[in-house]
Amino acid sequence: MATPTILDQDLCEHVLLAPMRQGSGSNPQVFKDECTLCFDDQVGDYFSAAAFHDCIDHGRSSHLPDASGGLDVCLDCFNGGCTDEDRHHGLVHHRKTDHPLALNIRRTLKSSFRSDDPKPPKITKLAIVESQDDETKYDHSMSVKCYKCAKNMACASMPEPVALAVTTVVTSLSATKKSEIASWEEESAKPCPHTLHLTQSTPPGPVDLTHCRDCDLRANLWLCMTCGSVGCGRRQYDGSGGNNHGVQHYEQTGHAVSCKLGTLSPEGTADLYCYLCDDAVLDCKLADHLLTFGINVAHTHKTDKTMAELQLEKNIEFDFSMTTEDGQLLTPVFGPGLTGLTNLGNSCYMASVLQCVMAQPTFRDRYFALFADHSATCPHPPASCFFCQTAKLAEGMASGRYSQPIQASAASEAMSEEEELRGQAGLTPRMYKMLIGADHAEFATMRQQDAFEFWQHLVKVTEQKERAVDGGRHDPTRMYQFTLEERLQCLTCHRVRYTRQPAQSLAVPIPATAPAEGEPPVTLAACLDRVAAPETIEQYHCSQCEAPTTVEKTVRFHRFPEVLVLHMQRFQLVDWVPRKVETPVEAALAPEALPLNLDRYRSLGRQPGEELLPEPQPGQASTATTAVEDAVDEAALIQLTAMGFPEVRCRKALRRTGNAGAEVAMNWLFEHMDDPDIDDPEPNVATDGGSAGTAAVAAAVSEGDLDMLMGMGFNRPHATRALQETGGSMERAVEWIFSHPEEQGVTGEVPASTVDQSAPEGAGSDDDAEVEAARSANYTVESFVSHRGTSVHCGHYVAHVWHPERRTWVLFNDNKAVAAPKPAASQAYVYFLRRGE
Repeated sequence: MATPTILDQDLCEHVLLAPMRQGSGSNPQVFKDECTLCFDDQVGDYFSAAAFHDCIDHGRSSHLPDASGGLDVCLDCFNGGCTDEDRHHGLVHHRKTDHPLALNIRRTLKSSFRSDDPKPPKITKLAIVESQDDETKYDHSMSVKCYKCAKNMACASMPEPVALAVTTVVTSLSATKKSEIASWEEESAKPCPHTLHLTQSTPPGPVDLTHCRDCDLRANLWLCMTCGSVGCGRRQYDGSGGNNHGVQHYEQTGHAVSCKLGTLSPEGTADLYCYLCDDAVLDCKLADHLLTFGINVAHTHKTDKTMAELQLEKNIEFDFSMTTEDGQLLTPVFGPGLTGLTNLGNSCYMASVLQCVMAQPTFRDRYFALFADHSATCPHPPASCFFCQTAKLAEGMASGRYSQPIQASAASEAMSEEEELRGQAGLTPRMYKMLIGADHAEFATMRQQDAFEFWQHLVKVTEQKERAVDGGRHDPTRMYQFTLEERLQCLTCHRVRYTRQPAQSLAVPIPATAPAEGEPPVTLAACLDRVAAPETIEQYHCSQCEAPTTVEKTVRFHRFPEVLVLHMQRFQLVDWVPRKVETPVEAALAPEALPLNLDRYRSLGRQPGEELLPEPQPGQASTATTAVEDAVDEAALIQLTAMGFPEVRCRKALRRTGNAGAEVAMNWLFEHMDDPDIDDPEPNVATDGGSAGTAAVAAAVSEGDLDMLMGMGFNRPHATRALQETGGSMERAVEWIFSHPEEQGVTGEVPASTVDQSAPEGAGSDDDAEVEAARSANYTVESFVSHRGTSVHCGHYVAHVWHPERRTWVLFNDNKAVAAPKPAASQAYVYFLRRGE
């Protein structure tokens, strides 16, 4: 089939007989930013009505000698496909769907565009603003293309059905832009029950709004909306902020809502915070409520930055050094595997993790191989297909096709050395972020997130999607899987118990304080020694002694992973306040350093002469750390324990708050810290015969849902248990399975409950035990993610990746990629280490 290239004024039969398009509704999903299967031909998504009609009325598409074929937007389903001669995803889409018509959109740089044109204003608020760059910098051309007739037709005089579809494409915001705007709008404060039902008391006299009631601070003042008390803000770790008098007033009185005085404006807007909701809120009657304290908003003016502005300012300030120690600019690098990712707004957590994950051949090659042929047979819309979008990202990052320096002639007649260094456009992974964050309470937003939590989410989604394809045989996340063996020994009867748990990452503690001058530095190996160090647990109910005793617990590797992910616990609770631990940790990096040998952390299994503890009776916890085994949000549990809370408290908080997330559970913990039973394990309803456990076991499951789970590769007992535990919810059942792999050994390991403890040579046996034991446990740091910033709530993430072809480390700072001969690993947050042969 020939590719349409020549503009034809005659309309083809498919245009003349075109029916009304089903997609031309009031809120269509239009993909016109870029091709849904690659990053080719990114076009602007803002077209004014004047520009649109100018294109149609004058048929300008015949006068623009654009070397690029532009983007073809299907007029049936609004899918965007590139027109590259080699890949031509627009044609691929036509062959798969038989949709004949597409709107071809091209843009070319205006010859009149000058480098001295005024630059756009600096971003001063968290918002999506429709860019006018397309109007000022580019000429746009459009034409209707028929793939079946190989015709390219002018947009003028189109029949009503086609004209309506064209208008829909041109005037609608793109699907990715809609998603971004919705994500930003979700950040807007909303009324809460405490502002909707605010009860106020009139103060006995005039309210002094000039300084804190309890100290002399005159900045960052918060007005209690209940009684009019003025208190200073929270104390920050860098010494800024206030003296916590606003918070203390809430703790003493229970008055929940406060207003930041300096943010009041004549428009009636201001920052409000509800301590009970622990969130920014909106007061629809703010002006009336302020009159109670003699404040007329019409006479106010804004003097302080809002919380959103402060957060944005902090994020803008965070920037890893792009120079060497002697002040020389680091060298920009371009080519395969050296493609930066544009920051979509607080998305550096995603970009840094993707750079590390896509640098791992197992992961990259799995999806790079799908790029060539998966889309031709994929039954799903490309924008909503995990495999289409991951293949698109893998090819975009690995091929080097988009790792090109910005040409000075296209952006500026003269760029400074610094501008040229930072000038790689890279990729803009809007569709991938929209897909991977869909339906997730945090990753669907534009808020800054935790990079390690995103890695966990990425692994979880990948596992679930791959499980439906050949039972997960191609799942690249298997390279992260390993097994830990826990050994408990009662210090009274000296009997032991071995249990195994599958894992995908290892939490590594960091000393809260840095070494004093003259003391040896903290090393990664020393931190791993802390993980392996014996831990003493008191009040453990020994099944042999049948009484509370003290036990010693040690943890070792039963099986090592191909890629070991180390989560450095930089965010901890210090004096019950979450803070970042800045202690530098030295790690040996390639190429000079020797591999890190982990053989000393290998499990030896049961030793000759060791006597085993009897199995616990029903209802009796088998270990002190797993007293409650019914389902909790595992990701939230990891986050809370990483902050320093005891696991028994974390599990209780998550259950009491309905698994509503780590933040809600943390608030519950702070509120119930003084409860006398805070450290008492809750009864295990699944094993103690409680009503909830009985109901779960007895619950009937749908055969259809059961067949669907079994079709994803899970066996019948495991799938049945998952549906019973989750009330028959398919989505929750899949999540339960992946958070309880020990129930059926999803990872291929022997479940902890079935370990053969009678064999002296080891706690359990595996077919490949000898092969595993013969392999070395030498690991080399392959990449790492670092966090810059002192706060738990904001900061900036970057990635350092070892590039084997160039034999150098590369620093990825969003869309910037530079050679980093001496990478700064002392502040690493997540390490990725590869096992040697």
